Amino acid sequence: MHVDSTRVGSIVAGIACLAVASLAVAQQPKDRAAGNDKPAEKAKAEPKPAPAADVKAESEEREESWGIDGPIGLRSADPVPPGELEIKNIFEWNTTADSDKDDGAEYELELEYGLVKNHELLLRLPVELGDGRIDGNADLTFGWHWRLWEEQGWLPAFAMRNFLRVPSGVDSSGVDWEWRPLITKTLVPNSLRVHVNPFLRLVNGNNEEEARHFHWGSLFGLDWKINDSLLFITDYKYTNGELEHTRDNHSAEFGLDWKLAEHHKLGLSTEVSLDGDEYGPAFATKVSYIFSIGG
Repeated sequence: MHVDSTRVGSIVAGIACLAVASLAVAQQPKDRAAGNDKPAEKAKAEPKPAPAADVKAESEEREESWGIDGPIGLRSADPVPPGELEIKNIFEWNTTADSDKDDGAEYELELEYGLVKNHELLLRLPVELGDGRIDGNADLTFGWHWRLWEEQGWLPAFAMRNFLRVPSGVDSSGVDWEWRPLITKTLVPNSLRVHVNPFLRLVNGNNEEEARHFHWGSLFGLDWKINDSLLFITDYKYTNGELEHTRDNHSAEFGLDWKLAEHHKLGLSTEVSLDGDEYGPAFATKVSYIFSIGG
C-alpha cells in the first residue's frame, strides 16, 4: 500500500499544532489564578493603618493632659509619661514677720519617673541650707502617684499620691505618711483647668517640738496654658497649724512653668501669707530647673 508522504506530514503537523494550542489554553487559567493570588497575599501581609479616630483620640489626650512641674504646691492628676524621668532642682528662700527668726533657705532634689501608664514614682531629698544641723535635715521621702481615671465628660480626672518620709537625715526619728488626692477638671479645652488637692499627714517623728501628729489642709487653684511653652498657675492654700496651740494658716501661691527647650524647663513660684502675723512664712519664693530624660 502506497502512502503519500506529503499527506502524512501534513497530518502530523496538524496534530502537533492542536496539542500545543490545547496546552496553551489549559495553562491560561492557572496563570490567571496564580496572578490573582499574589496581590491577595501582598495585601494580607501589609499592616492596616490605624483608624483615623484612634489617632485623633490619642492626639487629643496628649493635648488635654499635662503636668504642673514647677515648685508650686498645686498638682494635676496627670502623671509623668511612661519611661520619662524628671530631675528637679528646687531652691527656696522664705522669711517670716517674726524679727527673732532668721530667713530660711533650702535646696531640694526631686525625681519623678513614669513607671507605666497612670503610675509614677517620686523621690524627694530636701536639705536645709545654713544651719544644717537640725533634726530631720536631708530625710528621704518616697512617693507613688496613681491616676485612677482620666476626664470623661463631666467626670473630672482623679489621682492620688502617697508619701512616706523615712528617718535618713540628721538625728531624725519616726516615719511620716501623707495621702494627697488630686482632682482635675478642664474648663476650656487645652487651655484652662481647675484643681483640688486636699491632703492629710500623720506625723510620727519628734524632729520638731510640739508638732501636731495629725496635719491636714487643701489647695484649690487654676492653671492656664498661655501657649505651648508657658503655663501660669495660681492657688489658695489652707492648712491647720503644724505645731500644737497654733492657728490655721492661709496663703496664696502664684507660679510659672516655662519650657525653655525640649527636655528643659524653668519653674518660678511665690507664696504670700494672707494672715499678716508672725506665725508661719510671710513670704517665700522658689526657683526650679527641670531636666527630663526619655518619655
